[in-house]
Amino acid sequence: MKKLFLFLAVALLGLPLMAQEPDSTFLHVKADERGLVLTVKDSRKADSTIVSNTILPADISVPLRKKPYYVELHRAGQSSPAYRGIMYYDNPRKTSHFIQSWSRGGLQFVSFNNYFYGRPRATVGVPGPDGAPAKTLSNIGYLNLFKFSLFPGFSTSLLKGTGFLGLDGKDLYTLNDAGGIIARPNPIILPAISVILINGEFRVGGALLTDYADASILASYAWYPDIYKDFVKFSYLTGHDVFVGLELSSRIPAVNYKLKAGLQMYPGLKTVSYKVANGVIGDFMTIDTAVPNMFVVALEMSLGISKGENILRIF
Repeated sequence: MKKLFLFLAVALLGLPLMAQEPDSTFLHVKADERGLVLTVKDSRKADSTIVSNTILPADISVPLRKKPYYVELHRAGQSSPAYRGIMYYDNPRKTSHFIQSWSRGGLQFVSFNNYFYGRPRATVGVPGPDGAPAKTLSNIGYLNLFKFSLFPGFSTSLLKGTGFLGLDGKDLYTLNDAGGIIARPNPIILPAISVILINGEFRVGGALLTDYADASILASYAWYPDIYKDFVKFSYLTGHDVFVGLELSSRIPAVNYKLKAGLQMYPGLKTVSYKVANGVIGDFMTIDTAVPNMFVVALEMSLGISKGENILRIF
């Protein structure tokens, strides 16, 4: 009887041990790109490497623990990281880990920016002879065509355009050589155009807690030069366009969204117009265009072959 009791006691005590799953130390790691080279460290210190130069996808051997691991990815032959972040492996049932790498800063075919708070408004011209006020136009957003990276953090577009749309139906009044006021055809839209290298965006920041979003400080500029007036007879804008603020952007293939907030400025902005008398187009002239500096919030959507934006990553 005593032996039977001892056997039952040992069996009952052993049940919890039998129910426990053994700590697995093998984890299958893969990324959104094949051929990325993986390094796993115990901490950010250079001498704490646990797994080194392993081409993904791969099975790696690391102990289960509560403390996170520090992970780096590199593309073959490149010293700049394709990903930096932390990896948790504290669940014995976890058998795989997926990593969304950073973008190469690849090509974006088109992106469109639209303000939904603090939309800039331009005041153009002078009061009319009948007391009509100067014309006010509202910004309709930005369009970037073929934006690409020049170096980490800095991108430029083959073509960047914006415009101010007139909604009030008033004529734009300009001055003739004698100082008289002349009405010219009502401008529906005042476009502004910038080309490669004289427009650009610089981003510095890094990844958020998720692999699918980034946060960065954004500074962008565009110079709209006065080069078209001898070829195309229409009103357009010349001057500078500067934005400084914060940006939250998605990081997924093909279609991405960006939310930015900051200060929008148009230093030295002018409208290139022409004089009209009795239906005859006269010489060109520039008119000061007042756009106050203002805090804006804008949403942008882009279509391309990159995962998110080109960012100089510091975290």
